[in-house]
Amino acid sequence: GQPDLITDDANLANSQTLAKPQSLVYDTHSNLWIADTQNDRIVMFEADPITKEIVDTTADFVLGQPDVNTIVKDQQVSEITLNKPVAIAIDSNDNVYVVDAENNRVVMFETPLATDAVADVVIGQPDFTTKDVTALNAETLNHPSAVEVTMIKDPVTKQVVDEKVIIADERNNRVLVYDQDEIISAITTPAPIAAEFV
Repeated sequence: GQPDLITDDANLANSQTLAKPQSLVYDTHSNLWIADTQNDRIVMFEADPITKEIVDTTADFVLGQPDVNTIVKDQQVSEITLNKPVAIAIDSNDNVYVVDAENNRVVMFETPLATDAVADVVIGQPDFTTKDVTALNAETLNHPSAVEVTMIKDPVTKQVVDEKVIIADERNNRVLVYDQDEIISAITTPAPIAAEFV
């Protein structure tokens, strides 16, 4: 994000810079994902498959922008754009969940490194082109601020047997819990995603 340890400029975007990063997480392959909030993108830095260390300071993949060296501001809300992403979570299958705060939603990308940079599921909005704050109910979000995936493991095999997606719905003053199976099923059968409980 910076050329040295004594520089703190909010950088114009390229593959080696960040502007107001808010969150980071590692996937199951030790790749590092960073919410580059002011640049309206998520960048991924690849890990060496043997050592599990980050290879270099050049981003290898991006969500929310056309490529790692391009920034387009004020993009229309869609399945390929982000507006102030502030948090990231990754589940046991490397699906990536992004809190797209200014669009009042969380978007899920199904294994983006193996597929593409197009979101597959939207939570908090009826579709990928809406960002309105609407009636308060189990299917809406108002400026979400955090996301986490909790994994429940079998005590003997240590295999993941269930996962829940938890979203902090900041301006509605609540935290919502979602069934991950419902989110995954919406990839092939799109439907509004409702929280299980608050």
